[in-house]
Amino acid sequence: VPSSAFTIGAAISTTAITNATPNPSTFGAPVTFTATVTGPGGTPTGTVQFKDGAANLGTPVTLVAGVATLATSALTVASHPITAVYSGDANYSTSTSSIVNQVVNLAGSSTALGSSLNPSTFGASVTFTATVTGPSGTPTGTVQFKDGAANLGTPVALVAGVAEVAQRARSDVAAGYRGLSVAKLTDLRAKAGAS
Repeated sequence: VPSSAFTIGAAISTTAITNATPNPSTFGAPVTFTATVTGPGGTPTGTVQFKDGAANLGTPVTLVAGVATLATSALTVASHPITAVYSGDANYSTSTSSIVNQVVNLAGSSTALGSSLNPSTFGASVTFTATVTGPSGTPTGTVQFKDGAANLGTPVALVAGVAEVAQRARSDVAAGYRGLSVAKLTDLRAKAGAS
């Protein structure tokens, strides 16, 4: 009796990123990606590796009913080309999703200013301390202290989110108050103390 051997190849799978929330997002905020893998018969098993360009995002995620979900807060401020790569299994071939561009924007920051001596007297050294905080991690960069529109020194690098500058009252500053009456100077000092 003649016989023939047949080789049945793996079926073609389709992988799609069906959810990226929120998009756009802000730096430090978690983003959730969901990938769905489908095939012509039955539900694919195996894993999905989410990728940011060529770099892996986390470790492979096991499919549950054809769905894999990853939450991450590791994305930097930029536009990230996210894909989902299905590993394949005994019945289905590997497949890669189309790119989803995840946009990550700057996070908001808060800057608090403190003074070592307020009110102060002419010629006294005053140290201003700025503390910068954000929703995730410790901000870096610099702080420019200002007296109105005028810079106080040069930008100061943040160390653990804190910048300090020491300033001493100078004669050219005092010159701006020459000619004012005692009453006016008293009024200005009272307003400064209340601010």
